[in-house]
Amino acid sequence: MDTVNINLKVFGKNYPLKFRESDLHLFTQAQNELNAQLEFYKNKGVQDKQDLLVMVVFESLMSKLTAKKQSENEMNELGQTLDGMMSHLNT
Repeated sequence: MDTVNINLKVFGKNYPLKFRESDLHLFTQAQNELNAQLEFYKNKGVQDKQDLLVMVVFESLMSKLTAKKQSENEMNELGQTLDGMMSHLNT
């Protein structure tokens, strides 16, 4: 797997990172989303950089947990559907 060195720039500071070349589009998408969220909260009146980062991190974690819960619910529903189908086939 080929990796690329790339800099994440936040508040004018570079953070060197390594990514798989195949994930470069995800890096770009994540960086754009990060900057958009920082700008959103800045426009809402949050000026402190640490506060901005906390808001973005919290929002991101909530989104991740919500997606995880939704995925788990969908997997449970799928499992129940498959169990029902198997029961129907076995009768």
